Amino acid sequence: MTFRLKLAGWVVFAGLLVAPAAWAQEDEEPEATCLDGEQNQDESDVDCGGVCGANCLVGAACGGNTDCQSGACRNNICFNPVRCGDRNLDIGEECDDGNLNDGDGCSAQCTIEPGWTCSLESGCSWLDTDGDGLPDWFEFEIGTNHEAVDTDGDGYSDTREWAAGSDPLDPESTPFEGNCSTVSGQPAAWAGLLAALLGVLAWGRRRTRVARG
Repeated sequence: MTFRLKLAGWVVFAGLLVAPAAWAQEDEEPEATCLDGEQNQDESDVDCGGVCGANCLVGAACGGNTDCQSGACRNNICFNPVRCGDRNLDIGEECDDGNLNDGDGCSAQCTIEPGWTCSLESGCSWLDTDGDGLPDWFEFEIGTNHEAVDTDGDGYSDTREWAAGSDPLDPESTPFEGNCSTVSGQPAAWAGLLAALLGVLAWGRRRTRVARG
C-alpha cells in the first residue's frame, strides 16, 4: 500500500513538471515562413517580396521593383512593363495610348503627364479646367487662372485677350473689337492662329523635355 502511494505521488509530481512545458508549446506562435499563406515578416504581399524575394506576381502589392517577378513596381503594385504601349489599360497603368513616347500626354511608363487628361476612348488631350480654350499648362506659364475663363474680370475671356494681344491680367487692357465674326466666342481671325501657336509651343516643350531626359 505504501509503495503504491509513493508511486502515485511520483506520477503526479512528474505530471506537474511535464504539463507546463506542454502548455508552453501549445501557446507558441508558429514560425513565419514564405510558404505559410500569410503576409508577415517584411513581405509586401502574401508570401512574396521582402525576405521572400522577387516573387510577387503582376497585381500584387510591392515596396519596390525588387519585390516583383516582372522587376517593375509602380504605385506599390507590380506591373508588366512590356505591356505598356499596347493600348490596353493594365494593372498599374494610368494610361496607354499605344506607344512609348513621352510628351504626348501618356509617358513611356504609361503615366499621365502633368497638364494632360487621358482616356482609352478619346486618347490624351491638354487639360483645360475652365474650358476657355487655353490648356492649363499654358495658363500656368502666362499667369492666368486656369479655373476662370476671365481672370481679370473685364468681360473678355483670357483666350480672346491673349489672342488679341491685350493683357488678360489687367482689366484696363481690352482687345480691339474690329471683327465681329467669332468662333466659340473668339475672333474668327485668331482662332486658327491660336491653335497653331499652342501647337508650336507644345512641340517646343516636348523637345525640351526629351533633351533633358
